[in-house]
Amino acid sequence: MTMAEFFNYIDETVDKDKRRIVGHHNLHSIYLFQRDSRMRQFYRRADRIIIDGMSLVISGRLAGAPVHRKNRIPWTDMVHP
Repeated sequence: MTMAEFFNYIDETVDKDKRRIVGHHNLHSIYLFQRDSRMRQFYRRADRIIIDGMSLVISGRLAGAPVHRKNRIPWTDMVHP
C-alpha cells in the first residue's frame, strides 16, 4: 500500500462510516510481535497493516515480497497531509 492508497482507504472508511483497525509495523513491533501474544492477536485482528522503516522494506524484499520504498508509510509523514 502506498501513502496515496492509504489515504484513499481512510477516506473510504470515513465515507462508509466503518470502523477498521490499522496496524503499523516497524522493527520494534516485529520484535514485540515475536514475544507478546497480545501483539500477535492485535495484528491478526487488523484490517490493514502498514509498514514503517526501511529495515522492513529491505527484509520484505529479501523474503521475496514485492515491497518498495513507496510502500513505507511512516506516521511522521502523515502529519502534514
